[in-house]
Amino acid sequence: MEQGARDELISWLAEAIRSITTVHPLRVAIDGPPAAGKTMLADELAVVLRAQDRDVIRATIDDFLFPRAQRCRRGQYSAEGCYFDAHDHSALCRVLLDPVGPGGDRRFQHAVYDGDTDIPSSPPAPRTHRPAGRLGVARGLRVVMALAPMRLCGCRGRGRAPVAGRCRVPAGCGRRR
Repeated sequence: MEQGARDELISWLAEAIRSITTVHPLRVAIDGPPAAGKTMLADELAVVLRAQDRDVIRATIDDFLFPRAQRCRRGQYSAEGCYFDAHDHSALCRVLLDPVGPGGDRRFQHAVYDGDTDIPSSPPAPRTHRPAGRLGVARGLRVVMALAPMRLCGCRGRGRAPVAGRCRVPAGCGRRR
């Protein structure tokens, strides 16, 4: 993808996100296959949103891993292990998505596990986002996450996380050549 087209895509996504108003922080997930450019797209989108004076929590599913022994119990290169055993979806919902979602107290953690050291993250005191104030409701917090293909199930027992809008980006748009 040419840089001009990529910039247009990121601007379009930022405008789409900006146009959504909620009484709680907006949660944005970027999903796609490995090496599709999810992390790069999420990083670039977060920069644009911050430049528009938006508060952004930039989180990644890879900060919600299970310990290596649990992730690799089906084998280090097991596709099933990678899909079913790698990420702690319950912790993701409990400490990040639910607290910033409807009815949440805005006290969140953006990580629970350090995959490089294979130890739980020493959680700082949970961070708090003010639900009102300088940002107001229409300009509230955005949580931008790059996700591996996964299912976000069970957050507060509501099944799949609600989707305010979807955008299909052609394969390869996230990659820089």
